[in-house]
Amino acid sequence: MKGKEKETEPDKRRSLGEGYIPGYSRSRQTPVDPEGNPDIWKMAVQTLKEKEGQPVSLKIKEMDNIEWRVLKKHLATYLETLNLQPSWVPRVGELVMWIPYLQGELRYNEEKGVIQMYDPEKEEWLGTPEWRAGTVGQVPDKDPVVMQDIENPTKKEWGVNYSGFRIETFPDPNSDNKDHSLQYRYVHLNSIKPFNYYQFCLSGISETEWHVSILFALTVMSSFSLLGKNAFMGFWPHASIYCSGIWIGAELYVVGDGVRLKPLGYSLDNPVGEVTDVMIISDIHMDLNNCIDDPKSSLLCEKHTVRLDGKIYTLSPERAYRAPGETGPPKPISQEEMAKVFKDVGMAGWGSWYLRHDPNLESQVSQDMVIGRLFDPEALKLYMQTEKLEPSHLGLDLFSVIYARWFSRQRDDRIPEGKHWFWGDYRTQSLALDSLNGEDVGKYSDARLPKMWRAILKCLDGKYTKNDLRDAMIPMQRGRQPGSKSSFAEVGKTSSLVSSGLGGYFYSGDSSSSDEDDDDDDGDSEEEDDSDDDEEEEEDDEDSIAESIDDIPFA
Repeated sequence: MKGKEKETEPDKRRSLGEGYIPGYSRSRQTPVDPEGNPDIWKMAVQTLKEKEGQPVSLKIKEMDNIEWRVLKKHLATYLETLNLQPSWVPRVGELVMWIPYLQGELRYNEEKGVIQMYDPEKEEWLGTPEWRAGTVGQVPDKDPVVMQDIENPTKKEWGVNYSGFRIETFPDPNSDNKDHSLQYRYVHLNSIKPFNYYQFCLSGISETEWHVSILFALTVMSSFSLLGKNAFMGFWPHASIYCSGIWIGAELYVVGDGVRLKPLGYSLDNPVGEVTDVMIISDIHMDLNNCIDDPKSSLLCEKHTVRLDGKIYTLSPERAYRAPGETGPPKPISQEEMAKVFKDVGMAGWGSWYLRHDPNLESQVSQDMVIGRLFDPEALKLYMQTEKLEPSHLGLDLFSVIYARWFSRQRDDRIPEGKHWFWGDYRTQSLALDSLNGEDVGKYSDARLPKMWRAILKCLDGKYTKNDLRDAMIPMQRGRQPGSKSSFAEVGKTSSLVSSGLGGYFYSGDSSSSDEDDDDDDGDSEEEDDSDDDEEEEEDDEDSIAESIDDIPFA
């Protein structure tokens, strides 16, 4: 199943990054990005052109980009953590519905038709909770999260600051005023629900009584950004950039996740069909069609789309794959195969699963077809406070998500008329956040000094010039007004790393849019050992830099 692409002219005003200003370094003879880093994507396209007629496969390396060098190791660890974590656990950077001050437990008040707080000991209702939309800033790093936490917190050895989630109230994406994000709390999972189910949380509550943060969050539901671009493959003039994950609206999806798919043709005007199909993601890639090899061009290509590949499974026998000549009812996949296919256990609770297509083939869909992650049915029961789930409940949030995307396209000022998605370079840009966990992020951070970072990396690599020495010592040279706080407080200590990289040269030191135009279908030796040691030392240095820089763009 391939998403149908709408043929349109490329948006001449924008490129692959919001505010992208193409440049060319005469000294390095390479294209550069707006921050002066080598533009590896332009360079990759040039390589594609030079090898016209031959397939090109490049592993992405950004050795002059400190963000890439810091993330290259930590991202792999993070992705492995997600692979071992149940899909129903909220992830850092996701949007959620949450209650800052939850009393008792949540129950559905049938008399009033609304979810309220209830004291089981006193057997009395405590009123309707104040639901808000928020960003997950931190997740538990001490006590493990278990499914029972969805309903009531289990016994924890650590306080909520370590065993809970830090949630920040979501601010207005269309305003420079982000004060709402300063309103945060650490809460347990029973105070949180996936944002896709916002209509369930707000059932029986007038929209005029909704907290404003919910409307703010709905405004960014038609935004997306890519995570961990790691490979460039193509055959001139077309290419693909492969990624580890993608943010779509409220949630993060990575390779290996199961995602629920929208019924074909479903829309607000034609709300027909049920969610029956699930894709297990095998690849996430951005396709570049008709690449442009001019280094001064503001575009990488004439048209670009995002696609997710994988095998599709369905709960519907009518939609199941039948081999040629096969008669009789389709055969569901076995329990053993189910355990291999789905990351989470318990998926048999949804019913019998069937292959949707030839087992030797994969399908491809656009980001618009993705509704949300596939949860363990027992977890969804706890989230939805119900004792029984039917296969039809696989799409409980279908209308909510489609409506939220429509709402976003009307309200998000960053989406040009006629477009359907805002494409952020990174997550905090997609959410229009200028801070997270109390730290300024991206271009908003006073500590964001790409020129100094590049100089530090050159010193660490032993490939520096006099100018690099000067640039790397920026924190030691800049002065400030008496009594004022240095804007380099967090990065000043990196200068000691420079001294180390220079082999004692110094004896002392102070210690980052364009829019997607998709519619709905829219051998070992001593030398090698020494090399490994050097690499470990280099990684240690990079980790030290990472500890002193808190504004790396969110994924």
